[in-house]
Amino acid sequence: MAYSDSVSPVKHDGWVGASGGYITGRNNTAQDDDPSHPISAYFAQMPAWQTMRAVLEGNQYLKGIAREYIPVLPNETDACYQRRLMQALFTPYTSRVIDAAIGLIMRKPITLEGGDEGFWEEWSQDCDRQGTDFQEFARKLLTSSIGYGHASIMVDYPKKTGIKTLADERQAKLMPYFTMIEPWQIIGWRQDRRKSGAQLEQVRIREYTTRPRGEFGEEIVEQIRVLENGSFKVFERKESDAKWVQVEAGRTSLPEIPIATTYSEKKATFISEPPLLDVAYINLAHYRLQSQHLNALQVAGFPILQLKGWDTNDQKLQVDVSKALAFPSDAGAGASYVEPSNAAFQAYMDELDALANQCSNLGIAVLAQQKMVAEAAKKAQLDRADTNSMLANISLDLEQTLQTAVDMAAAYAGQEAPVVGLSRDFDAQTLDGQGVTAINTLFTSGLIDQETALQLLHQGEILKDDVDIEEILSRSEADELKDIEMQVERTSALSEVGEGTQPNDEE
Repeated sequence: MAYSDSVSPVKHDGWVGASGGYITGRNNTAQDDDPSHPISAYFAQMPAWQTMRAVLEGNQYLKGIAREYIPVLPNETDACYQRRLMQALFTPYTSRVIDAAIGLIMRKPITLEGGDEGFWEEWSQDCDRQGTDFQEFARKLLTSSIGYGHASIMVDYPKKTGIKTLADERQAKLMPYFTMIEPWQIIGWRQDRRKSGAQLEQVRIREYTTRPRGEFGEEIVEQIRVLENGSFKVFERKESDAKWVQVEAGRTSLPEIPIATTYSEKKATFISEPPLLDVAYINLAHYRLQSQHLNALQVAGFPILQLKGWDTNDQKLQVDVSKALAFPSDAGAGASYVEPSNAAFQAYMDELDALANQCSNLGIAVLAQQKMVAEAAKKAQLDRADTNSMLANISLDLEQTLQTAVDMAAAYAGQEAPVVGLSRDFDAQTLDGQGVTAINTLFTSGLIDQETALQLLHQGEILKDDVDIEEILSRSEADELKDIEMQVERTSALSEVGEGTQPNDEE
């Protein structure tokens, strides 16, 4: 399978591409020992990654690669093209769909239950050693997964330099940490298909590190990290002969490769397809058409002056809005402006609206736009079921991936792993006044207990997520016991008063 030379080489912004040559239909034994050379599955996914990055990065990124999406017109000068490009405006329909999906999946906080709560609470505040809390890290991971098809977590642990005992480790406050790996960073992998689940045996990751240079400068160094079961290697390119040399190696305390991957549309290990790829193509078509429309509006804003019966050799002609032209009455001369028809602009607007609607309709069911019109109950139910099924699959895979990563982190730290939980209540419908009244009626009539009533109010968004139902129940039970005790005391007091006022039989 051959691939064209249009594949962009790797850049320092961390984008996709190979450092060396590209795959051809022939075997190249010189690449067999090159750790930087990607495998064929990497190149097969690259076109989709490039398309998705174009729509997810937005205007600033698109202006740098505009010639791939906004073609140069025939006989158009570079100055005119750059001026037209500056007017182009990209509308992020694809990003809005992803944000809406993430908003539903992450609408309630991820929970960590069990284990040493103090340890995991502290760890969750900075799970990547970059100041990112666990909730935000999961959101970024989900954004990449839905956008590009999959995303990975590499679990690591700080080097135990000078650490000899567990007390030293605790005093140093060493904690495991996550590193998010974008799909294009993983350039190669090997699996043992004889084992259950085709266990990974090797993973190669392209990464970048920044080192200080001089008193104020810095340099960006490209590295290839090779992970194998229980060990790792790091390679860097030598400037002298451009060869990759091993600069670091070591053992890990985990027997498996510490990588967990979440998918939104999995095809195989580290192979996926962006679920919104078709939406991205329509979004880019909207971008091209809108750039043409804006350019046409600018051109139409300056009508062309047409002169009749005027000597074209006269070089003294000056016309602007502050001057007028006078013509001889018998010369048949005249002047008028040529303006385009409004119908052309309406056709642009109609097509732009149609493309915008296609982006919404091909998004995640009802997530791309709020439907303000009434729908048939059955159709709405089916749409919601389809949406929930897809969101539930993505959410479940994310939950399993986070659990796997947390289990690895716990193994590194010698801690008991907590249980990761994600809510899959995607039907965010707030109870109205009638719903609240109905729940209250059921409770006061004894048809449901207090706990059930509170759960229904919580699901209906009446009670906030941070409300502790167990605490409410405990407090309510304590109040009931207190009321019972007071009632007993009151009854006892009344009984004693009654005995004291009874008539004396001897009298």
